[in-house]
Amino acid sequence: MIVKMKKLILLCTRKETDSTLRELRSLGAVHVEHVKTPKGTDVEKARNDLKYVRQALELLPHGGAEPSGRDGHAVIEDIWKIIHERSELEEHIEDMRHERKRILPFGDFDPETVKHIEADGLKVCLCKTGPKKERPATPDGSMLTELSRDKDGIYYALIAQENVEIDAHPVRLPSISLTKMEEEIAAMTVALEENAERLESYAGDRVAVENIMATVEENLTYLETRGGMGVESEVAYLRGYLPVDRVDDLVAVAAERGWGYRIDNPAETDKPPTLIRNPRWINIIRPVFDFMGISPGYNEVDISLLFLVFLSIFFGMIVGDAGYGALFLATTLLLRKKMRTLSPLIVPLLVVMSVCTIIWGVLQGQYFSMNAAPAVFEGLKVGWLSSNDNIMFLCFLIGSVHITLAHGWSAIRRINSLQALAQVGWICTTWFMFFVIRTMVLGAVWHSYYFILLGMGVFLIAFFMTPWRSLKSEWFNHVMLPLDLISNFVDVVSYVRLFAVGLATFAVGNAFNNMAVGSGIHSVLAGFGAAAVLFVGHALNIVMAIMSVLVHGIRLNTLEFSGHLGMEWSGTKFEPFATRIKDTDGDKENVK
Repeated sequence: MIVKMKKLILLCTRKETDSTLRELRSLGAVHVEHVKTPKGTDVEKARNDLKYVRQALELLPHGGAEPSGRDGHAVIEDIWKIIHERSELEEHIEDMRHERKRILPFGDFDPETVKHIEADGLKVCLCKTGPKKERPATPDGSMLTELSRDKDGIYYALIAQENVEIDAHPVRLPSISLTKMEEEIAAMTVALEENAERLESYAGDRVAVENIMATVEENLTYLETRGGMGVESEVAYLRGYLPVDRVDDLVAVAAERGWGYRIDNPAETDKPPTLIRNPRWINIIRPVFDFMGISPGYNEVDISLLFLVFLSIFFGMIVGDAGYGALFLATTLLLRKKMRTLSPLIVPLLVVMSVCTIIWGVLQGQYFSMNAAPAVFEGLKVGWLSSNDNIMFLCFLIGSVHITLAHGWSAIRRINSLQALAQVGWICTTWFMFFVIRTMVLGAVWHSYYFILLGMGVFLIAFFMTPWRSLKSEWFNHVMLPLDLISNFVDVVSYVRLFAVGLATFAVGNAFNNMAVGSGIHSVLAGFGAAAVLFVGHALNIVMAIMSVLVHGIRLNTLEFSGHLGMEWSGTKFEPFATRIKDTDGDKENVK
């Protein structure tokens, strides 16, 4: 649920600013909003320091290497030395390759030989003409030799006793021969590989670098908070928000430290941050919100539970293969043992998604996209789900229920207003659309009394969607009602994507199965080839299925459902000014 907030203005003397901020950070309860934009040399330096450390951390490989034992700051310095060295090597290799490409048509020769020739009084010039241009005239007392030609041009070497002009583009002589260029490229390539190995050797120091970044981040937050405070004469002040259950803690510290404060309820024009607290079993959906960077607005609702339930259903239907689900589950349990730093919320979330995939795959009888389920699991298959029409019907039903829950929730939120009736009207039109779609797509029998639902729905929406006192200023909502009804129809139809994407997942996997073993395996070599095709094909199919969940499964929650609920995901995440530590149970704020 979304925790209620209080608006805070906190005052202290200017000379006690630092001690006040240290105490406030230790309390870890206030989300600070800057009174003014933080500026200053120290703030800019801290921002640059954070950028410096963050880039080093981003380039540091993940892996199970042992820590080097070096200080974290020394590790960061070494990482940057390695990065600069790599950049110089890559740039030099690129220059050498470009130079090799430029000189290659003229052949492999030693520029020192050219210098010796010129020391004897002759002039040597490399030149080039267009691919279709005739051979240029050879000046008197000169020798012009064609060296090669390609689609870009014809390449010549001109030897003369003095500087002469020729109808061709001169080409600068190289500093070294092609052979030496190749040797330099090879040597630098080896150096680049050694550079990568040196960087890889610091993979075990990731925790040390992360700790330094946390310290630098905390220092920047402190400086920005101090720089963002307002100052009037000898008084410094800040403003922000804190949860209602932390007010007493703040009041106690304020009384002890002699701070002035004012605590109010947020005004309608205020935009308090959003703090969500849920039981652990619901909170496992939080990594999805963090990954997407979304948060409900303070005055919106927390849909974590329904998001988790329906995303689990969508995940299972889109991936739709018990074999894939079993792989997900095994991989998740393996990661739990191997990666101790993995968020404690990620593992249960992946377990839930994996189990839902297994259940749906078993019910449909799909195991690694095979045409027939293994005999031992055949009895668990639900025959009704063998029909594509039935699965589409189920998709439309799930969509209608999903949208109905959104409008039902909206009605409950408006229970003291006549606008709740408009939400009831939307529920009526949603089920009318369901019956229309069922008839149009699945050929179900149409009954004329379905129009009663449409009539009731349109009546309730038209008369109660806008408060009567606001009708004059919000009349446009009624003009848009026909388009909104069409949108309602489209939203219900859009849930068929669960069937379509699930079918595509099976079809792609089945195609790779047929490609690998369709004509049988008649030799050991053919067996290895079939195994490679199966591995690559199913790996690709799994990746595509997971991407489909991100595109379609999450969309149905964040757009279709949230749109009917009236959510805009306009919230700012509650970020208290605090000393941060890693939480061990994952269901509390990570602050101290």
